[in-house]
Parts: sequence; structure tokens; C-alpha cells
Amino acid sequence: MDKQKQVKPWEASFEETDAVKKYSRTANRRKSQRVSLVVGLLVTCVLVLSFVPVYNYLKELNQPNQNAQTAVSSLTNNQTKTSTSKVDGKSKSEKQAEAKAEKKRKAAEEKAASEKAASEAAAKSSQDEADSKTVLELPANRPTLFGFAAAHNISVEQLYNLNPGLTASNYTQWVGKEVKIK
Repeated sequence: MDKQKQVKPWEASFEETDAVKKYSRTANRRKSQRVSLVVGLLVTCVLVLSFVPVYNYLKELNQPNQNAQTAVSSLTNNQTKTSTSKVDGKSKSEKQAEAKAEKKRKAAEEKAASEKAASEAAAKSSQDEADSKTVLELPANRPTLFGFAAAHNISVEQLYNLNPGLTASNYTQWVGKEVKIK
């Protein structure tokens, strides 16, 4: 009789299955569609958030071009300012360049004066010797063979006569070598 008390699923009614809370196919389909929708939205959010760093990187790559344009425009503005701020017909940059050139000229004059004093001292000592020799160094204020000769109180012709092979076209090859000056 135990067999008669057993419930057979094919004999059960629909009301009894609802009590067991089994879902129908349509309810399962709706549930899976909701899960798919939530997963799709999450994947979409992750993709959108992953493109933010890529967008910022591309934005930085384009930024140097904008910086170059800004630099060009600021340079143009500076040139406009200097051209409008000219006093006595000269801009600040021209005055600065002139001041630098004046400093260089004074330094060259001082160097030439010291070289001249040294050459005069050498000339006085060389008067004691028949064959006086010195190293051919061109003065900064007159970087020519004539300048060297003038610094040693002799003529260029005398340099040519004392040093065979020395010419106006090859004197730069003699720089740093000893030449006769008396």
C-alpha cells in the first residue's frame, strides 16, 4: 500500500506544482533576459571607462602642436612689444647686443695691450740676440699676418724674408709654430 501513497508526477495537478514554486519556461526566459541585460550594461560601462585614459593620451599627443602655436603667437607678441618699445631707434635686444659687443671689444683691446707689452719685452730681449724666434700667434683684435707683424714691430715683408715658405695664403698653417722675427 505504500505504493498507492506515492505521488506520481504525471497525476499531480497544476495547483500542487505551484505550491512547490517551480517556474515556468516564460519566467525562466524573463529571468535570463534580465541577467543578460545587467551583464551587458556592466560590460558597456567597463568599455567606456577604459577609453577615458586612451582619450587623455590622444589629447596629450595633440597638445604640443597647440603649445608650438602658443609659442609662435607669444613670440609674435614679444616682437610687437619690442618694436613698439623702441627708444632712440633701438630696441632692448639691439642695446644688449651692442653692450656685449662693447665688452668683447674692450676685452680684445686689453688682451692686445698685454700681448703688445709682452711682445715689446720680447723685442727688447731679442735685440740682444741675432736670431730671435717667437711662436706665431695671431692677436684677437687683428687676426691677420699684418696684425702679428705690427705686434712685433716688423713689416710683413721682413717676416717673409726671415721665414722662407711663409706667404699670405698659407700663414694660417704656421700658427702655433716658431717663426723668426729678427
